[in-house]
Amino acid sequence: MLRKLQIFAVAAAVSVVLAACKHAAEDSGGKRPEAENSIGTMMDLIQAEDWKPGEDQSMKSDASSNAGMIMGQHESVTADDLFQARTLYIGNASGTGTLIQMVKSYFNIGEASTMELQTTAPPYGLMLHFKKKPDLLAMQKASVVLIGLINNCSSVSWDYPVDRDGNREACWVSQTLTGQMLNEERYIKEYAESADSVARLLSLTEGISEPLHPKARAASLDEAVSAAILEYSQPAYCEDEAAGEGHLILETQEKDDEVIVYALTMYGSYQFQDGNFVKNSGSGAIPAVITLEENPDGSLWWKWYQTPEDGSRYQDSIKTLFPESV
Repeated sequence: MLRKLQIFAVAAAVSVVLAACKHAAEDSGGKRPEAENSIGTMMDLIQAEDWKPGEDQSMKSDASSNAGMIMGQHESVTADDLFQARTLYIGNASGTGTLIQMVKSYFNIGEASTMELQTTAPPYGLMLHFKKKPDLLAMQKASVVLIGLINNCSSVSWDYPVDRDGNREACWVSQTLTGQMLNEERYIKEYAESADSVARLLSLTEGISEPLHPKARAASLDEAVSAAILEYSQPAYCEDEAAGEGHLILETQEKDDEVIVYALTMYGSYQFQDGNFVKNSGSGAIPAVITLEENPDGSLWWKWYQTPEDGSRYQDSIKTLFPESV
């Protein structure tokens, strides 16, 4: 792995610069632009279809029939209710499921959904699979609240059908994005400290007015990995004149409609400084595990994106995420 990292660092740096230059040229018409969860399963697919808050999951057989009973009643879920329903661990499936339904009720999201948890290794994530396309702006607001009230949840995604052939597209909100959307520097997890803080968070979500773009649906594996790196990394770095990525695919594994990609990745954000096109921010070579979902039409979009933890947990994290063959 170390040898591969050394070789990749040089190759990816060149690739990132070339990609960034290409994007800069395209954007300017060819001219220079102006200036700790213990749950161990990989994909805990839990049927969480709109059961009422507090209702045992195993007792629900057809949750969608009860959706109207709790939807359209914005005032029935309060900041205090949400504060009481907060949870430390995303792997607390019952607690997480109850919170999801309360948040969906608050934002009048009536479409039935199931939830999927990524609890193998940080960053932990939550994904909602909708049977029908929900209101994307409402889901964006709901995702911000869920990230705030689930202590170790780093991201919330949701997908939905786009045609009758079974093709789907997805949207994604990360912990990093929440601060940008709320336009407030306060750490998102601090809103779970009191009912008043939750009320403040709910108030701030009303200022979110622009829905996110869905994740890119790529035609090839390489394009899908490229899109995943760009979309995942951009919120964490400066927004400059151009961005680029480089990657080296080490191994892939296919399972049903998923493709798990083990890769070395690099991201860069670029701008002009004193007449020179330079890297203003970005990463070095980072190992990543990217799970892609394949649609019936062959298009691919990224579902999960995992990188090793920093510091003393790095080695153990590498062993958890990557097979020995890599």
